[in-house]
Amino acid sequence: AWLLVHFLINTRPRDFERLFAAIAATKPTSEAWALALPDLAIDRLDEALDRYAGRGTYGIARRALSVPAPEIEVREMTDAEVHVIRAQLWLSPAPGVAPDAGAARRELDEALAIDPANTGAFARRLLWNTPPDHWPQFAEATRRIVDAHPVDWLAWLLVARTSTKRSERRTALVRALAINPNQPAVLGGLAAMDLRESRFDEALALATKAISFGQEIWPLAVDELQAQRALGKCAEATLLAQVLRTRGPEPVRTVVDRVAPASVPCRQRNTPGPEN
Repeated sequence: AWLLVHFLINTRPRDFERLFAAIAATKPTSEAWALALPDLAIDRLDEALDRYAGRGTYGIARRALSVPAPEIEVREMTDAEVHVIRAQLWLSPAPGVAPDAGAARRELDEALAIDPANTGAFARRLLWNTPPDHWPQFAEATRRIVDAHPVDWLAWLLVARTSTKRSERRTALVRALAINPNQPAVLGGLAAMDLRESRFDEALALATKAISFGQEIWPLAVDELQAQRALGKCAEATLLAQVLRTRGPEPVRTVVDRVAPASVPCRQRNTPGPEN
């Protein structure tokens, strides 16, 4: 994949732009390729790449880069933190090794037995093993955790996830965002709240930033779509809806059909003219 992009950028940059635009417009890959590179059949691509790799000419750009010396801090991990890492490893895919949810739960239980206020262990047990409709039962526990770790963004996210009070949820998310402004879960939580409260500009900005981190993309994209339609950004909303309907998993396509049905067209906002 790296060689293909390198080949297209260096030898056929305009064709690469057309290919990228066609794929972004949700055309099937084979159709997009035929439109952008009609003279290069896919079954001849390996031959062209081999030839380019062996005898190609490459564009090289040099830039001065100043890298500050890193500041390295070392600390000993607690036993509870080790159990949390072990739990993650039990659920991480590896060749020839099946995930073991039971072993992961046992590691989290060990971590919480050592440190009941361990944010990572509590968060993973809540999010992995507890249905969302049961989360409010743990509101008191998450408040104790945030009291123990007031500068941990994840602790504030747990408060937001378990609280039944809208104002408390927003306050917790804002505090989490102030501690770490680049957490997709926090950005997405605020975007969803802003969307429900008709704060569409804020919701769009937050969802767009959250998507840039490449995590939980589908639900964030649905929020982005709703904000775009509410703001009358119809061209963007139409393209995004096509992408979600074409490439999203079935649950996402179902949600898109509900929040942006094809039978209800997007209405572009009128731009107010100058006052007389």
